[in-house]
Amino acid sequence: MASRFKSLNEYSVYGGLSISLVAFPILDYFGIVQSPLFFFLPPTASFILIKAAYQSVPPWQIGYAVLFLVLCIGAAGLWARRWFYKYIIYQIGEN
Repeated sequence: MASRFKSLNEYSVYGGLSISLVAFPILDYFGIVQSPLFFFLPPTASFILIKAAYQSVPPWQIGYAVLFLVLCIGAAGLWARRWFYKYIIYQIGEN
């Protein structure tokens, strides 16, 4: 994500926005807000695996968490590679 921006300030604004969207599952983890939509965000899967280390968790949740995280890591890797080539290697990004 950092390769797209020309200044640290630009990166900070957009990085903060993206982090805030992904941080919403913390509300569910602490029982403040609960929604099944949080299952579509990667931190929920991570929280499930952390919880499974200390408490009993249904096997389907562990399977979901592992599969979802593998898919997210694969998608993020492909996305990062594409942006790296576009903005660093080929330097044809936005001017």
